[in-house]
Amino acid sequence: MSKVPDMMELVVFATIKDLRYASGYDIEKRVPEHFPISRLSFGTIYPLLHKHKEEGNLVVFKSNGVNKRTRILYTLSPKGLEYLKNETKKLEFMLGIIELSFTKVSVPKVKRKRKIEIVA
Repeated sequence: MSKVPDMMELVVFATIKDLRYASGYDIEKRVPEHFPISRLSFGTIYPLLHKHKEEGNLVVFKSNGVNKRTRILYTLSPKGLEYLKNETKKLEFMLGIIELSFTKVSVPKVKRKRKIEIVA
């Protein structure tokens, strides 16, 4: 099995999948609404987006935003969707192992024959 899934990557990918197209700002605003994370910084978001753009997991679009500012939007490529699916499976597998380790397993008790000593 390969490395442990990076939780921040999964959160960002799930957010992009949910929004279909998302800017770094959209991701930063959306994450606390849907995940138990207080805030995801731009210093985490943008390097992650650039890394996955280079790996072909994200497709980039430019859009005219408010005040003639160009917005850069990210969406998952087919490779990115497969990556999200595989990493989610790894995480579910690991969580299953953790859950099993905390589950109390009941072992049936075996009755033992007692030796009886007669003391005279």
